[in-house]
Amino acid sequence: MKKALSHLANVRVVSYSGLTVDFARKMKAKVIVRGLRMSSDFEREFEMALMNKKLAPDVELVCFMTKL
Repeated sequence: MKKALSHLANVRVVSYSGLTVDFARKMKAKVIVRGLRMSSDFEREFEMALMNKKLAPDVELVCFMTKL
């Protein structure tokens, strides 16, 4: 990922452990971007988004459909 995104000056690739929403807040991120491959991904992501909204109402979730 670091190599693939190295041309983007405003993008950092870092690893973490724990909840994604906690890491996003630690990094002062305002948005979490996720990829959806199939309808079952949407159901799971929707449930996580609702929980994340309770934990961090200031962090938005954006989902994109992928090509598989």
